[in-house]
Amino acid sequence: IHSKSYESLEETWEVVRRGLGRINTLVQDMLDYSRARVIDRRRVDINSLLLELSATFADDFAKRGIDCKLALDEALQPMMLDADGLEKSLVNLLVNAAEAMPEDRGRIDLRTRLNDEGNTVIEVEDNGSGIPKEVMARIFIPFFTTKGSKGSGLGLAMSKKFIEDMGGRIEVESRPRIGSRCQITLHISAPAPRLGEAPELETQFEI
Repeated sequence: IHSKSYESLEETWEVVRRGLGRINTLVQDMLDYSRARVIDRRRVDINSLLLELSATFADDFAKRGIDCKLALDEALQPMMLDADGLEKSLVNLLVNAAEAMPEDRGRIDLRTRLNDEGNTVIEVEDNGSGIPKEVMARIFIPFFTTKGSKGSGLGLAMSKKFIEDMGGRIEVESRPRIGSRCQITLHISAPAPRLGEAPELETQFEI
């Protein structure tokens, strides 16, 4: 009897713990989205950041049967960016891509390149379930989600806010049953200063 009661208590606590975790995540997401953030621009090597994120997600991707491929343009130069905002945005995109994957045959491509204007482009592409046309127009609306109780509906809205706050833009293309591609474009007019260089070389962003 005591053993069964203990097991029941453990199960109940696990449900409560998951519920508290979802509440904490939602509250933090709401704070991150609504607060006026001070943009702390730091020198960011985007290729290195993507390598670090792919390593962070490696175990989870392996368990889900997801193959993550990187194609990074070595011509990219470090940029003065909101490092925290960029990292959170990319994490949101990677989580969304992983959750859209077909079981045991998922693929995520992480790419960087310079476009014709010399701006830095980051792409996160997956072969997941895609986004229906009627949903596409609403994906950046705060609290809109197709994940039910599992999603806060703030992931893409926050990503858009963070990217636009640093002078960039984010675009999403998707085809149902084929996959989605998220593209971040970061506008830059000068290279980030190296350690020890004069502060007047600090990057300026186009809005």
